[in-house]
Amino acid sequence: MKPPLVTLVVRSATCCSQTPRKKARLSTPIRIHCPRVIVTLGKRGALGYADRRFFEVPALAGKVVDRVGAGDAFLAIAAPLIAAGAPMDLAAFVGNVAGAEAVATVGHRTYIERSGLAKHIDALLA
Repeated sequence: MKPPLVTLVVRSATCCSQTPRKKARLSTPIRIHCPRVIVTLGKRGALGYADRRFFEVPALAGKVVDRVGAGDAFLAIAAPLIAAGAPMDLAAFVGNVAGAEAVATVGHRTYIERSGLAKHIDALLA
């Protein structure tokens, strides 16, 4: 059975200076038989693959005070969106916004609220 979504975290800067196709080849040493993949690249954003095309989503963090939890926030938002049928690039964008919200807070003092996430998205799209 193929997994519906695979997410990877890449900390190596070597893959980030390549084209999207080369990034995916360099960051996945084994072949993953999955129709949808998202690779989070930290301050370089995210790289995704779906519907036989690659896409990139920029990093959206303005202020980084604590990186812990950014990937968890990304996955906690992106996975349900994808499960609900949202386009992968949209789910990755909203996931990156959640990651940006997470890195702006030291530790896990607060959780990401829907209203704050919506305001952040509105500000980015304005």
